[in-house]
Amino acid sequence: MEWWEEFFDEVWLAGGFLGIGERSPAEKIDYLWRQLRLKPGSRLADICCGIGRDALPLAERGVEVTGVDFCQPYLDYAQKHSNNLPLRLVCADMRRTGLLGSSFDAVTSLGTSFGYFEDEAENERALAEMARLLRPGGRLVMQLASRDGVLRNFRQRSFDNRGDWLVLEEGEFDYHTSRNKGHWVWIDSTGKRYERDLSLRMYCLHELRAMGERHGLSLLSAHGNLAGEELTNSHTHMLLTFIKD
Repeated sequence: MEWWEEFFDEVWLAGGFLGIGERSPAEKIDYLWRQLRLKPGSRLADICCGIGRDALPLAERGVEVTGVDFCQPYLDYAQKHSNNLPLRLVCADMRRTGLLGSSFDAVTSLGTSFGYFEDEAENERALAEMARLLRPGGRLVMQLASRDGVLRNFRQRSFDNRGDWLVLEEGEFDYHTSRNKGHWVWIDSTGKRYERDLSLRMYCLHELRAMGERHGLSLLSAHGNLAGEELTNSHTHMLLTFIKD
């Protein structure tokens, strides 16, 4: 079993998703609306949609959203809170979604949902699948950690309060593989502990730009935050917008 199959479970649902809020803030949804040039009736595939933090607010604006995730309980949660919105939910691997190619106006990969696989070719296969789903002229927005910014601000130990949860994280960066290897300890309101490990591939901008070009995606912009600031090494995350050739 791979790390992500164990990491994303009911603990992440309660302390990860719900600990930071059931819905993404309006600022993020506005950003996606602009960057993806969305309008009511646009067709969007949200890859690794989780509980629908982004998919549901976009569907509320009239976007026809297809959410994809490997974790059925997350999709069940999203469905329960969908209120008959134009939302389709598919349980599938991000590398092989089974969706019709060239059928979407936009694709999203948000919340650092990329770089999970130990095999570099498998991560690229995930990006190739996103590119396959887009129609010519369609757009992709990726939101993920920036290697340059993470290393500049790297902390081996940190803690955070997420709702009723205390989250302790120990991290180690592997320069040979460019992976952030973390050990997370979750403590709930009763004091019960849950421990999880992750191994996330960190990318630089030039790596993702080149990877996108190999699959017919041209980089339009690289921002360091939702305000649209140009990406620098002071930003720990990046927002990349691509267009399908």
